[in-house]
Amino acid sequence: MFFITISFSQNRTLLEYFSVLVLTHDLHGYYIHGRSVHGRADTGMAEMNEFLQKERDDLCGYRGLEPTSHLQTFTISLPKSFRSRYDEIISKTYNTNTHVRMSGFDQTTARMAITARVNDEMNTFLREFIEHSIPEVDYVIRNRSFIEALLNIELTDTIQTGNFLRDFSEIGFSSCFLYGREWAHLSFEATLFVVAYLLLNSLTYAAAIVFCVSKIISSITSVLCTNHLVRSSLVDHRFLI
Repeated sequence: MFFITISFSQNRTLLEYFSVLVLTHDLHGYYIHGRSVHGRADTGMAEMNEFLQKERDDLCGYRGLEPTSHLQTFTISLPKSFRSRYDEIISKTYNTNTHVRMSGFDQTTARMAITARVNDEMNTFLREFIEHSIPEVDYVIRNRSFIEALLNIELTDTIQTGNFLRDFSEIGFSSCFLYGREWAHLSFEATLFVVAYLLLNSLTYAAAIVFCVSKIISSITSVLCTNHLVRSSLVDHRFLI
């Protein structure tokens, strides 16, 4: 799963775009459109209150990706040309020998500089893609057909042109979160507890095994997810909380 932040700043302090593109597969994922209708996203509480009042009074544009819609969430299927361009940009972080000739803080600084340049290039590519500025990498916005919604599949060919399917539930992207899967985790731990108890005939040992296994899985997941997030989002690990 890849997390990419699309941001555009007119200067060092103002953000106009802050959107999220989530890929759960090579060419499938979710998009959350985060364009500010007020020209910037960095603001104080008083000004934010004024902005919200303008939206209530319908004195500004719409938040949505489409000019006449407030909808900001989409399920996406991307064309192959998108993935090719994406992989080409990502590969630039690995196809450099700068870090080989340096060590210590110099290596970290050089690697961060390369990552920052690639991050800027990726953000530019994604912004231009969303704004339909790249003819060979384009998409259309549409609703799911009845059959697609019923079977939860997509029936159109997206090899050349991608699809942005409107997500009126506005929570479709939550399917890629670990949150909300507590029942699956509980079922695993309960099954492990029962198996351990049947093998050892001890409630104490069974509980201890479940606790240790859960801690090990949590630690491994944390490390793997953090490393993957650093590689895929082009964000230095020092900026992760």
